[in-house]
Amino acid sequence: MPNTKPLSERLRELRLRAGLEPYELADKAGIARSTISKIESGVQGNVRADTLMRLARALGCDPAELLGEAPIIPRIVREPVEELGEGWEIADMPRLIAEYVASRWYAHDTPTPEEMQWLTSFPGLPYPSGTPRPNAGTLHKLLALRRLGRL
Repeated sequence: MPNTKPLSERLRELRLRAGLEPYELADKAGIARSTISKIESGVQGNVRADTLMRLARALGCDPAELLGEAPIIPRIVREPVEELGEGWEIADMPRLIAEYVASRWYAHDTPTPEEMQWLTSFPGLPYPSGTPRPNAGTLHKLLALRRLGRL
């Protein structure tokens, strides 16, 4: 299910999640500060692909998140599934971890035993119904966010 928020809102949300001021994001992405201002204010709606890639890299997210083609990574919960309410499904963690261990993500950036223990401590990973289920890349992103202190 695509994210229907405009790019301006998605960028602002991801920037705030990263704990960055607009000027910090611009400096980190190597783009003009005015570009961030124009995008977030909605003045500039069409953004070049290389600018999106720089922003995504600086924000530590997938460019698809900026484009609204992927939901922003769902929260991890330790609460019973019933408390999530309707519209949510739970990905099977043992299956996800097996996929992750067999993936190029794992081979390229093998997690520490502590990180694997952290991953295996979750009973499941919630995601909105009707969207693609989490995969090995999702776990890799979760570990990256944890390493950056965002989870």
